[in-house]
Amino acid sequence: MNCPDCSTLMVAKQVPEYDLGGMFGLSSVTLLNAPAEVCPSCGHVLVPGTIVDEAHEALVAELLGARHVLGPEEFRFLRKAALLSQSALADRLGVNRVEVSRWETEKVGISAPVSLAIRAVVANVVYGNEMAKVERIRTAFSAEPMLNTPTGHEISRGAGVRGMVATPASVRHHHLQAH
Repeated sequence: MNCPDCSTLMVAKQVPEYDLGGMFGLSSVTLLNAPAEVCPSCGHVLVPGTIVDEAHEALVAELLGARHVLGPEEFRFLRKAALLSQSALADRLGVNRVEVSRWETEKVGISAPVSLAIRAVVANVVYGNEMAKVERIRTAFSAEPMLNTPTGHEISRGAGVRGMVATPASVRHHHLQAH
């Protein structure tokens, strides 16, 4: 495969860290030890989509099973993972779209009941009748800091926490380990 930036032939390598934060809309998501195609000329890195998809699914499952109050980034990430507009989510939660916008922009703090409600809506939309899958993944995350996914990639959660108004443990730093 040739580099999309400079057309140089890319080389298969394992990258120690690959930032997925911007792609996922979260401030700190890092894929560790991921197989990738790397351009020896310009340094452009391409991680296979299957690994990115697996990391996304694992983060959704982790956030659905977590017990902390969601932060604005996490709230927005889950809404988008369910492919719901702010209006569609507002309808399902029984609130005005403006309220959803305020939660996502941190103009209004997200309460514990709202965190639980968004998790329930997203779990229903994303997993439907496959809620046992969410429970299996959540249990694995609760029992151990590492989870081996069906394709053998190891996903771990980092311990860093950044405080926010009304939700002191809302934004977690996620580290995803690829094998």
